Amino acid sequence: MESSIFLQGFLFMGSLVAALGPQNLHILRAGISKARIELVILVCCFGELLFISAGVLGLGALRAEFPHAMDSLKLIGFAVLLYYAEQASRRSHDGVASELLLASPLPKPVQTAFVMTFCNPCVFLDTVFLVGTQAGSYAASSRWSFAAGALLASWTWYLFLGFGSRRLSSLLSSPKALRYIDRASAFILYFSAWQLSQATFS
Repeated sequence: MESSIFLQGFLFMGSLVAALGPQNLHILRAGISKARIELVILVCCFGELLFISAGVLGLGALRAEFPHAMDSLKLIGFAVLLYYAEQASRRSHDGVASELLLASPLPKPVQTAFVMTFCNPCVFLDTVFLVGTQAGSYAASSRWSFAAGALLASWTWYLFLGFGSRRLSSLLSSPKALRYIDRASAFILYFSAWQLSQATFS
């Protein structure tokens, strides 16, 4: 493994994954609520493994081949982001805490992690296309070194964010703090939905 390319992958992905978006906000909230945070992190890490591998293998090239499929994916993502924005906005105004566990075999935090990872085009497009494009600038023998660095960066961030927020849950779990987090979540989700609509309809 080439250490310099590995480091470049780590730094490149670190700059992407640390941006505050819907997925990161969900990890943060799940950590504060101590709601199956291990499974939430596992879902997000598994998604990164799939998306980074797909990008390195050249799946990003499909964007040019199937533009209409990408537009459909963006429309679905727009609806998903808008739905979660409404939920966060409602919680921030009425002060009612989320129901983080349901009676179903799959807890709500894990279901939401699946949605935020696999039904959120922002995650898919950024990871597959940006990482794939960057990795494609290296020789074939070096791309997996870049991918390994990128993967380590995303996994390190998810572990830090999830377990760090759980560690600080006593400070962040007050009703007032949760309302601020929900307001921030609603704003970021609405903004992400707006960005996605601009990319789709412009």
